[in-house]
Amino acid sequence: MIYLLCLVMLFLPSCSQAQNRLVVFGDSISYGYYADFPYPQLLANKFNLQLENHSVTSTTLDSSAQIGAIRSTSFSSNDRILFSPGINDTLIHKSDPVYASYYESLLKEALDKFEASGAESYVGEPLHTTNPQLEVDSVTYANILLHVLSQGNYRHIHLVDSREKFVPASNNMHDAVHPNTTGHFQLFQIFQGKMQ
Repeated sequence: MIYLLCLVMLFLPSCSQAQNRLVVFGDSISYGYYADFPYPQLLANKFNLQLENHSVTSTTLDSSAQIGAIRSTSFSSNDRILFSPGINDTLIHKSDPVYASYYESLLKEALDKFEASGAESYVGEPLHTTNPQLEVDSVTYANILLHVLSQGNYRHIHLVDSREKFVPASNNMHDAVHPNTTGHFQLFQIFQGKMQ
């Protein structure tokens, strides 16, 4: 049933040609690793947006693939931005306080740029996983995101509570970290609810 819904979302012709972009930054999850129908593609089709996905697998926020791509991309107020940081930062750096402080500064830099563009931006929290140690460490990065958002005057940035609404289970996960196609459809529904 999920496959049928995804196929309908992806392949029914849009009423009009996409003019504005859905610009995506993140890692393997927002890239769509292990999913036949990644949630950014479903969102782009749903809202008739041209998908520009800069996500790269196995990257952290401090990499050229993430903060570097954000720095080098220009946005217009007609764009929509998806940003889902934190999972690989948790995997690689654990709860290292030095890196966590650096992560916070990079996160603020990214959100400030999104806000200045006037583009409506949707920032997902690091997802829950089925890895117990990763669960402990990911709290650090989830809390940093909440802290940065609470400190800024972000009128165009919307927190997507993907951490609380996405519940990893045997039917929606490929492995301990990556959602499968069913999981991506669930993420599509979570982000769609915020983007309506």
